[in-house]
Amino acid sequence: MQLLLRQSSFSSEFVDRVAACAETVFASASSDRGEMLWRLEHMPDAVVHYAEEDDRLIGFKIAYATRSRRLYSWLGGVLPDYRRRGVGKALMDFQHAWAKERGYLNVETGTIRNNVPMMMLNLSCGFEIIGTYARAGKPRVLLSKRL
Repeated sequence: MQLLLRQSSFSSEFVDRVAACAETVFASASSDRGEMLWRLEHMPDAVVHYAEEDDRLIGFKIAYATRSRRLYSWLGGVLPDYRRRGVGKALMDFQHAWAKERGYLNVETGTIRNNVPMMMLNLSCGFEIIGTYARAGKPRVLLSKRL
């Protein structure tokens, strides 16, 4: 597995690869390519950390700044055949090292409350639950980690 970073210059081909991976990861239309592209082009300091194996994109994490020293890890996942192999944790560690190197002090993320694997990974990596909110009628949990 190879961990890679892409920041700015998000080609249409690359966004298509990430969107296709997201569609498989989430098994739904929740991976709106248009919204993904908009966030990558318009949000400050947008970045994609991703994992490949044999030139196949197997996992990703998309993040952007929400304040001068706060990174929001917006969307990420790992293809079903590659789960429980440390890919998600490796991507998280890669993202957090990058963020710390750039001067970020905190990383925040949100997840649907019944996404137990994501919740457990976040909590085991030092995130704390700081609140809840609803998006598209679904309750979500907001988590934060000091870098």
